[in-house]
Amino acid sequence: MEYSNVRVRKRYNKLIAYLMADGVCIAIMGIIGIFLSFTDRFSESLNVQGAVMFLLVALVGSAITGLVTLYVFSRTPRDERLLTWLRCLCLGLMIGLKIVLTVFVITIPLLIKLDLNAKYYEYDYTGYFDGDEIRLIDLQYKCNTWKK
Repeated sequence: MEYSNVRVRKRYNKLIAYLMADGVCIAIMGIIGIFLSFTDRFSESLNVQGAVMFLLVALVGSAITGLVTLYVFSRTPRDERLLTWLRCLCLGLMIGLKIVLTVFVITIPLLIKLDLNAKYYEYDYTGYFDGDEIRLIDLQYKCNTWKK
């Protein structure tokens, strides 16, 4: 049997693939955030309110993923659904990676050009408050536009 004449119908576009990957990543990060909000390290800053926030994030990500999955499944025969979903997810992750690399390649040279690296130096005042040493610092940009 020759497969060269078989034409595969495209069942999703790049936007749908990106939304699929975005929804999956949001849901995974929300679930990780729920677990982190109850660990000892983050318990002071993220507690029940943080867990509820991450739960809502996970639900939104799951809703996005569910809607896109239903859309892809409605256009796919039953025996090809899992493979089509995985292809859609991989394409979406590749698109997301390209977006991240593009932003990285544009942003880093721009930040270097604008020279936003602040230096901390020269303690103006050193005092003591309840036994702890306090130092007031000059914050100065390299281009010497402002101080303090």
